[in-house]
Amino acid sequence: MHLQNGKSIQEVSDITFYDEKSVKAWPELFVISDDEGLIEREGRGRSPRLPCVEEENFKFSLDKLQENRQRGRITVFDN
Repeated sequence: MHLQNGKSIQEVSDITFYDEKSVKAWPELFVISDDEGLIEREGRGRSPRLPCVEEENFKFSLDKLQENRQRGRITVFDN
């Protein structure tokens, strides 16, 4: 819609918080696949560092460490 209204690729990129490369691909994706071409597909982007279950356990452990800290920040050497 923004591109239709005469906005530049850079302006649309700034408005939508997507990089210019993605914005440039949108018109072609729309022509080829209609609305379906614009839907983000699973499996794109960076893989998570930890599986969801382990991430929750890690966050819980960090919270416990923080509760036990008297001052300062948590470091690698904290138990």
